[in-house]
Amino acid sequence: MKIFHFSLKKIYELRTQEEKKMKRAYGEIQKLVNQKEQKIQQMTQEKVAMSDRNQVSIEQMQVHYRYLARLDQQIMDEHQQLLGIKQQLADSLEKYMVAQKERKIIEKLHEKKHQEYVSEMKKEEQKQLDEFRIRQSLL
Repeated sequence: MKIFHFSLKKIYELRTQEEKKMKRAYGEIQKLVNQKEQKIQQMTQEKVAMSDRNQVSIEQMQVHYRYLARLDQQIMDEHQQLLGIKQQLADSLEKYMVAQKERKIIEKLHEKKHQEYVSEMKKEEQKQLDEFRIRQSLL
């Protein structure tokens, strides 16, 4: 009985590695998104906390308002960066899905070829059994 050999095994392995690589890249970008969102949230909380403070002098009020304006600008900058990272995340997800689809195509082909192999082996085995029974009946 011959052993099943899938001729596209190397391609399947490459596609599996590529899928894992894309999944890892997606995870890393998702981590960046989470970190950026957390940073924005912290900055927003800091802004709220600073807004509640009462200033005694005009100079302190000016410094305070400049700080709040700078904090607002930093929050807007972080939001812009977050949008860029989210676009990278969407692109990464698309690449991961394509890699997954390509792997599944090869996987389905493997399953189909294996089923054909099993079917062929069953036919061969049945043929041998039939020949054995014919020989037994002739003796």
